[in-house]
Amino acid sequence: GQEFNWDTKIQGIVLGSFFIGYMMTQIPGGWVAGRIGGTKTFGAGLLFTSIITLFTAPAARLDYLALIAIRIMEGFAEGFSYPAMHAIWSVWAPSLEKSKLTTISMSGAYFGTVVGLPLAGELTKRLGWDSIFYFYGVTGIVWYIVWLILIYDQPSNHRTITHKELEYLKKTTPSAGGSFTPPRPPWKSILTSFPFWAILVAHFCENWGFYTFLTTLPTYFSKVIGLDIEKTGFLTALPYLCLSITCQIGGQLADYWRSREIFSTTTVRKIFNTIGFAGQGIFLIITAQMKSKAAAVACITIAVGFAGFGKSGYLVNHLDLSPAYASLLLGMTNFCASIPGIVSPIMVGYLTTEEKPEQWRMVFYVSAALYIFGGAFYFFFASGDKQKWGDGYVLRKL
Repeated sequence: GQEFNWDTKIQGIVLGSFFIGYMMTQIPGGWVAGRIGGTKTFGAGLLFTSIITLFTAPAARLDYLALIAIRIMEGFAEGFSYPAMHAIWSVWAPSLEKSKLTTISMSGAYFGTVVGLPLAGELTKRLGWDSIFYFYGVTGIVWYIVWLILIYDQPSNHRTITHKELEYLKKTTPSAGGSFTPPRPPWKSILTSFPFWAILVAHFCENWGFYTFLTTLPTYFSKVIGLDIEKTGFLTALPYLCLSITCQIGGQLADYWRSREIFSTTTVRKIFNTIGFAGQGIFLIITAQMKSKAAAVACITIAVGFAGFGKSGYLVNHLDLSPAYASLLLGMTNFCASIPGIVSPIMVGYLTTEEKPEQWRMVFYVSAALYIFGGAFYFFFASGDKQKWGDGYVLRKL
């Protein structure tokens, strides 16, 4: 911007620095959530992220290196929250409802982007760019207070749960309506499991495209397409509105097919993952050919929207393989899937030094190629069945 004379390379490093801290706490976060409970871990992670966010603007004015340090600390705190979501659903989600409950909660992040990006544009226009960080920091702290009051770690501790609801959860959740502390993780069995690697590869490839556009779409719309900041905020949010809708549609349909035994869990996961990844790859290739601004925006919106269907594939799949270790598995795959958050903004910065449309084509091609590869790998190696090591041990034939 006018206040900071940072070139695209420095901007890429600043954007990517968040994921350095984020990666560091993925696996520890998944392990901690499995031991002490998902709700405690999730809430604490977002509380500390919100507090650190308040220091973003002063750090940016001090030096871009100070801003990088703040971004790393934000990522470190938030890294505990993401894998904790699977720890929560391993206790609260009935087996045949985990797709829709997981995707409903995940869609909140995308809907937050829908609200947050235009609101950030409006705050910048009226109060200055620094107001964004103060507003969201305070909002996060207020949210944590509400979370503490309303949320319980396990059904058996909930003050207002009915006997009928508790009995239903006892019959339909792996933890029988309570919490459980899994034994030592079977690391070798996990790391030699092809279904686990199918999730990991798909998660990495999906996040490459997702983080590329989450961090660089505002720049693309404003510098390449030539939209002002207010329109940029709205149009950047549009793909994520589409994503939040398709995410929930996919979850509802996936569990409908599973509960009616129309398809097996494995088939359902592969169907939705293939639709999501193929759709994104195809529409990004089309986007690269578009010369019309409206057509480019439409194609990106559709491409990101397809990602919602993929969430009922790879992203719920951890809970299928091992409810006991679902948060740890998510931490492990998201650790690797956070690498694109560091690399892709930097790569975009180097590829788009002159911010010309033809330079952005390569950005779209790289993301499309990874979507197609990730979708194919998942299709051949994924499974929706609970694994032999899922309870913390490997069954051996006597």
